[in-house]
Amino acid sequence: MTSDEDFQIKLKDLNLDQKGIFNKVNEKLVLQAKDQHIWVRWLDGIVRILLHNFGLVTKDIQRSGQLSPYILWLHYGLFPFKSVINLAWEPEKSKDQVYERKFCEERNVDYYKFPWEAAGPNNWREAYEVMKVIDRCRKPVWIHCKGGKDRTGGLVAMWKKEKGYPMGLIFEDFKTYGIPAFTWIQQLFCKNPLNAQN
Repeated sequence: MTSDEDFQIKLKDLNLDQKGIFNKVNEKLVLQAKDQHIWVRWLDGIVRILLHNFGLVTKDIQRSGQLSPYILWLHYGLFPFKSVINLAWEPEKSKDQVYERKFCEERNVDYYKFPWEAAGPNNWREAYEVMKVIDRCRKPVWIHCKGGKDRTGGLVAMWKKEKGYPMGLIFEDFKTYGIPAFTWIQQLFCKNPLNAQN
């Protein structure tokens, strides 16, 4: 018997599968985050505020709100990214949007724009298409909307649910970054989200 087969048998004896292990690891990460030293939590809070509701979803996925040109430079210096998914509903002529697109072009950063209202896309299938972009785009990827709460928070929550994250961990994000619009919460609990109406 190979060591892999032996490992699979031990997992079966413990009533664990891959998703079960993933959930236990995530629960451990939440507990570790709660036990962080006060200075680490303080520094995380400063970065979150300075970079407009910034956070790391994974080591390769960043989230925040729209950044001004000066803060965009700081963000890129601290957390360089190779792709941007912009969910902000803003006119293409707004100075932050124009600057961000030019900033990305000059650095060969892939730029994806999905102008959604805070309540989400007109067709929820588009949210699932954007989740595919998250998985397939060059990493690290930075996802943002105007405030980093509704569209970004909702999309990240849906992505995490699809990846098997426990709902408790998803709701921990809401405590940190704000609760998304109710339509996003509805999508999280919808049995057939692709058939749901806005």
